[in-house]
Amino acid sequence: IVSLLLQVWKPVETLFKKWLYDTEIMDVSQLNATIVCLFDPIPCLLQYFCGCMSGAVRVTQTQYAPVVQLTVAVLVEGFLACYNPLFLDVGAQLVGMFGKDQSQIESVATLVDQMIAICFKLFEITNLHDHTDVVQKLMHFLTWVVRSSMLLFIDLNRTSRVFGYSIAALSLPELPTVRATSLFLSEFIRHCSQREEALFVVSHNASDLLSSVLKAVGGGVPRHMLEPMTDVLLAMNKHCPDLLAAGLMNMVTQEGFPSGAVSRTQKEAFAKSVLREKVHKKRLQELVQEFYLVCRMMNW
Repeated sequence: IVSLLLQVWKPVETLFKKWLYDTEIMDVSQLNATIVCLFDPIPCLLQYFCGCMSGAVRVTQTQYAPVVQLTVAVLVEGFLACYNPLFLDVGAQLVGMFGKDQSQIESVATLVDQMIAICFKLFEITNLHDHTDVVQKLMHFLTWVVRSSMLLFIDLNRTSRVFGYSIAALSLPELPTVRATSLFLSEFIRHCSQREEALFVVSHNASDLLSSVLKAVGGGVPRHMLEPMTDVLLAMNKHCPDLLAAGLMNMVTQEGFPSGAVSRTQKEAFAKSVLREKVHKKRLQELVQEFYLVCRMMNW
């Protein structure tokens, strides 16, 4: 299968680039019928092309290695051209499959660096609210990066910006996007001790992160959005307890935060209870929900 992929890669890549840059979009029906029958016929060539790559990675798994560098180049070029989150999906597959493969580490690190840079470019010319689909897929992509190797984050400044964008994404209204964001943040916090630079990023941004989470817990989001916030609190409590304690103390001493409806005594009790829950997510969820109701004056 890999040998066949290498043989057909150039003409397929040429066809894809023609679609990517030409004003007239070529119909999928013009593709070779023998190739089309291997996959579900779908109207969009972009979906078709990404589906082919995704299916090839899924079927061949580690045997896909000879095609990784070629795939990375296409993913980066395609994502830069149209910012479609499908490219991030395929990228996440590659990272998950080859992120720990030393023979492919250079190609995968290039993929990570370039995909992050392209997202930064997109977010600079617009805002997160306009591209929540991209944000969600980026967070999924970054979660696989963290799980594979923290060494794939090769630029400290860029990694810090990623963390900053993630904090901002916690305030987005779409639950799937917030869940994906909290998963990435939780995984990053869990693995930050593996690399000094990553620990620095968490320490440097902990105040902003906890301020955003506690604002949400204090009634700043709908109730169904609380679970992702709980995940972040749990990760901080297990892996960066001193930073969490400092953030909770800041909440206690800051008047009117996260809500004017909660007293200092209630905030102190909440902070102490949270710091005790390092393992039991369910109990922490209950504490967060109780505090949320108090902050919104719904605890009758």
